[in-house]
Amino acid sequence: MKHSSPLPEIPNLLAQYLVEADPASWRQFRNENRAAYDELCADLDRRQRGLCAFCEIDLLTSVGTNAREIEHWRPKSLDTPPDVRWTFGIDNLQLGCLGGSYRYPTVDQDRTGDPAPGPNRSCGAIKGGRDPAQSINGFMPYRPEDLPEYPAMFTVSDDGTLRPVADCGTFGLDVDRLQTTIDFLGLNCTRLKQARRAIMQSLNAALLDYVDNSGGATVDDRFDAAFEELARDTAPDIEGQLPRFVTTIRSFFGREFESLLFPSSGWSTGG
Repeated sequence: MKHSSPLPEIPNLLAQYLVEADPASWRQFRNENRAAYDELCADLDRRQRGLCAFCEIDLLTSVGTNAREIEHWRPKSLDTPPDVRWTFGIDNLQLGCLGGSYRYPTVDQDRTGDPAPGPNRSCGAIKGGRDPAQSINGFMPYRPEDLPEYPAMFTVSDDGTLRPVADCGTFGLDVDRLQTTIDFLGLNCTRLKQARRAIMQSLNAALLDYVDNSGGATVDDRFDAAFEELARDTAPDIEGQLPRFVTTIRSFFGREFESLLFPSSGWSTGG
C-alpha cells in the first residue's frame, strides 16, 4: 500500500444527485444512478493511478474489463438516515479490487488460471463491514492517505511477503499499526504474495541480463551501472497508470533509486 489521498472535490454527477435526490442507500444510488456511479469510479481510478488503494493490483480482468468496486473505509452502516456522512462522504471512498471474492487475475503474465491454494481474500472482501476506527488488538490500521509519499513504509521480501520498514518511526508511523494494516486488509494472502514474488523474480532476472550487457572495469561497476539503467527503464510514465504492485518495485530498487523511479513529487496520486 502506498500514499493515496481522497478526491479533492465531489464529482459533478454525485454532487447533483445529493442535491436533487433523497439519498436512501448506496445500493439505490449505484443501481439507479449508474452514470454518477461510473463517473465516481473513473475519477477515483485516475486519482489512484489505476491501482487498488490497498493491495495495488490493477483494476482490470484478464480481458481488460473493469474489476473494481468503491470501498467505504468507515462502514456505511454507521449512518442513520438522513445522515449519509459515511455513505457518500467523498473522503471516505476509495476504489478497490474485488479482493479475491471472484475469479480474478493471478500471477501469470497473461493472468489466466485460478488463484493459488490458500487464503486469497484481501482488501474490501476481507475488511467487510468492520470499522477500522475501532482498535484491533490494540491498534488501528492506517489509511492510504496516512502514509507519506516518500519513502515507502513497506518492504517486500523475495518470497513476496509485505512487511513494515524498520525505521517507520522516523517518519511518524508506528510499526504495529503498519502490521495491523497488513493483517486487516489481508495484504499477505497467498494470492498477493505470489504476485509480488513473481515481480521480484522478474526484476532479478532482468538485472542479470543488464549486468551481462553493461560496461565497467569490475563486476561491482557493471552491477551498479546495470542497476541504475534498469531503474531508469522501469520508471513509470509521469502520468497515467502506475505499474501494478508498485511498492514491490520500490522495495526492489530501494530508496537510493526513488528519484529515478519517481523524479517529481505528487507521483502517487493522479489528478
